[in-house]
Amino acid sequence: MVVLFSSVTGTGIRGVVTSVQAGVSITLTANLGLALAPGDKVHLMAAAAQIPVGAATKEANAPTVFVVHEGPALIELDGTSACRINLVVGEYS
Repeated sequence: MVVLFSSVTGTGIRGVVTSVQAGVSITLTANLGLALAPGDKVHLMAAAAQIPVGAATKEANAPTVFVVHEGPALIELDGTSACRINLVVGEYS
């Protein structure tokens, strides 16, 4: 899995890698909703962290829920249409 970032639009999206030809191309499993251009960044996701939730409101409040060593953080919600992320706060140092 990778995070792709368009420097023109300032938009990041998730992609699932099918194959890689070193120094030439990356093939993804689905069409992107974003047009990429030379110079846009591709970040390999090292590991996914999950906060399992039942059928109730869930808050994750802690000094550190996850840490990103280098590159972007991708926060993704997988659930029904009734699910939502109200607030995400980050700190850079």
